[in-house]
Amino acid sequence: MNTFTLDGEGKRRRLEDAAGLRNLLWDLENILVETDSGQATVARYTLAPQLYGELLSQRRSRARLLPLPVLGANVRREARADSLV
Repeated sequence: MNTFTLDGEGKRRRLEDAAGLRNLLWDLENILVETDSGQATVARYTLAPQLYGELLSQRRSRARLLPLPVLGANVRREARADSLV
């Protein structure tokens, strides 16, 4: 089961699932960093500079994930940056 904690503006601030508890740090309208319960960084996000910007990249551990648009669909996939040629 997933549990989300929202702030007064409706932004997700905390989520808990089988992987554990994670906190979300926002910069105005975009999530910048995801931390664990010990405040260690779990993920860093780079979003387009706009309100609720489009995800440009995500870094978890040492793997950098890049979203790849799927032609003809409103679906996005992710690829490891080191696997791109």
